[in-house]
Amino acid sequence: MEKALTTETEAFKAFIKFLDDLKFCRKCLLTPRFVDYPKFRFRPIMAFVGHSPSLYRKEPGFTFGGRSREVFEKMLESLNLKREEVYGTNLIKCTQPETKTGELKHCSQYIWRELNIIQPWTVVLMGREVLSEVVGPVSYYKPYIKNGFTFVGFMHPCTVLYGTVTLETYLNQAKRILKPFVEKRATKLDDYFRRSF
Repeated sequence: MEKALTTETEAFKAFIKFLDDLKFCRKCLLTPRFVDYPKFRFRPIMAFVGHSPSLYRKEPGFTFGGRSREVFEKMLESLNLKREEVYGTNLIKCTQPETKTGELKHCSQYIWRELNIIQPWTVVLMGREVLSEVVGPVSYYKPYIKNGFTFVGFMHPCTVLYGTVTLETYLNQAKRILKPFVEKRATKLDDYFRRSF
């Protein structure tokens, strides 16, 4: 893994190069002009990783769109987080009408380079498929350390839309599982930035 960047200027330059490489990616049959570019955030409190860009998002460069985004924003509010404090991205970088396993395998390799640039405090993997691809076949809600990053799996906002859980349950679980990571950051930020990647 590449050495972590130490300044925001270095990270931003690396991020621009990362976006350029995405633009010219030819690893699968998706058209690169449909790449959904994430917005730069350096050392955010949390990075949220979804599966693929929503066809219904109104704002390019954000993980969720449509009704999923409404659920996600309510979750951020329950964690006392602002949008500018978090980073949103997806394993699959291009918007596509139909997801195929091959695209996920090709595209998921970008996440490690992306995280090494952004350097988030905690990475929240939204949905079981994303959790399995990045960390492995492990359980939701438990923290896992891999390549120097702290990961935790959490339910995708669609679980509320599909009626798998209620919105109240979803938000309560977010506060129970994710809020400790937000609070821990406030007390151990110095240790975090001194760690080796």
